[in-house]
Amino acid sequence: EQPESIVDAIRTEHDAGNFVIVFPHWGNEYQTTPSVAQTDAAQMFVDAGADLIVGAHPHVIEPIGSIDNVPVAYSLGNFVFDQDWSAATKEGLLLTVTITDDAVTIVPTPVTVTNRQPTIMTGPRVQEILDFVGTPTGSVTFAR
Repeated sequence: EQPESIVDAIRTEHDAGNFVIVFPHWGNEYQTTPSVAQTDAAQMFVDAGADLIVGAHPHVIEPIGSIDNVPVAYSLGNFVFDQDWSAATKEGLLLTVTITDDAVTIVPTPVTVTNRQPTIMTGPRVQEILDFVGTPTGSVTFAR
């Protein structure tokens, strides 16, 4: 429940030489920008040795950014869910992540959820989402 509760586990895995992915359930529902609590927790995770952070909970897409060059996808939005009462809650992201010794590359793929079924999104909204999350060219690479 508290970000501090996993810092030791992150540090242990990092110190063992593992690539550490943190998948927090965080953020304020329906907010399209990360909260201070999210950014503070992300900094804590990075300081402990996280290599990638992929968040969920707000039910809407939030940007992809970085802290100290560690990628942070703050919220993937919805994927299989029954919140069909707004356009924003019927959208989500798939992430294809490529990890090499030198870099982490993220390719987000927008999806739309109809009747609790995700499908790959098409049309002009795709570019709007890519622009919003900070990947206007369709991918972003972070040096390691």
